Amino acid sequence: MFIWHNALRQRWLISDQSAEQMYTPALAGYALGWNISYNVNGDQFHQHGGGIEGFSTYILRSESIDYVVVVLSNEEDFPSGHLANKITSMVLSAK
Repeated sequence: MFIWHNALRQRWLISDQSAEQMYTPALAGYALGWNISYNVNGDQFHQHGGGIEGFSTYILRSESIDYVVVVLSNEEDFPSGHLANKITSMVLSAK
């Protein structure tokens, strides 16, 4: 997942134009597959969660600060988004 994050960040997989479209929020902070948010420093974060019977996943990433956290769980009711945000809060407050 970290290699995929870097490939997106360094535009090995998509063009700058495609990235701009993908990360531009349209409806209530939702872009093309990503929930977009900003921290107090103005850094943009891209978030996406999902799950299916028996699984729960969440990815939270920021290209501007080269940050990514991925939570993968084999429990469908696991609060993967909450954990990803908690880890992010802890890591960024330690900087």
